[in-house]
Amino acid sequence: MEIRSDMFAAFATTPPARKVRLVREQRAQAAQPYSSVRDYWKRLRESLLTLHRENGTVTDLDALAEDLTNRCPTSKAENYKRAIEGYRDWWGEKNIRWEEKLAPRKLHLNGLDIRVSPHLNAEIDGVPCLIRYRFIKDEPTPAFWSDVTIHLLRSAYGNAKTACVLDVHRGILLSTPPPLDIAIWATGEAAAYLTMSHNLATEVENLHSAVQRVSRNRPNAGRQNQSLPRSSGKGRKGERASAPTLLS
Repeated sequence: MEIRSDMFAAFATTPPARKVRLVREQRAQAAQPYSSVRDYWKRLRESLLTLHRENGTVTDLDALAEDLTNRCPTSKAENYKRAIEGYRDWWGEKNIRWEEKLAPRKLHLNGLDIRVSPHLNAEIDGVPCLIRYRFIKDEPTPAFWSDVTIHLLRSAYGNAKTACVLDVHRGILLSTPPPLDIAIWATGEAAAYLTMSHNLATEVENLHSAVQRVSRNRPNAGRQNQSLPRSSGKGRKGERASAPTLLS
């Protein structure tokens, strides 16, 4: 089974009582083919990467914000503008040198395949970095979410570059190395995710089988009911049917 790193990070940081519901939702999403319509931040994310690839500067964010405002619905344009302001705060006077986008890699944890990829591969003021964007406007990025994501990036690509999470709306780059025991913990979370997903799949299969059994038996039951003689409430002609005998 394969999931994205963001899905695993969300699972890892979700309270235990809500994990099963989250896995059910993620399974439903994974069953649907990818659609850019559902990828809310796709246009902004790709526009930012294009800006870096073309050696743009922080002042080019003004033109980007105006362009996206003209091309997007009002509510989406407002959310994009807020994210761009956060990105501007982070960029500031940093020297960002684009490097080629890295291909995604698969990380195997206890039978679970996790698809890992950085959004931005670049040198930030001379420091080689792998950066994963996080677009969440309503809440700051939890430290544990960044710990999990940084651990996955380091496990997939090594430690030659600094793995980071950029909280875009707040303009905060998170790069603190995760706790030393996070690898053991992540392996356990992967096993839990796989177990829950397997049990949910079995639940669906059992429900499907039950529906099929009912569908197969329903026509037979109908024909059996039609073949039974109807009671007239009488015995032989002129006689009433005898009442049942009660045993004392």
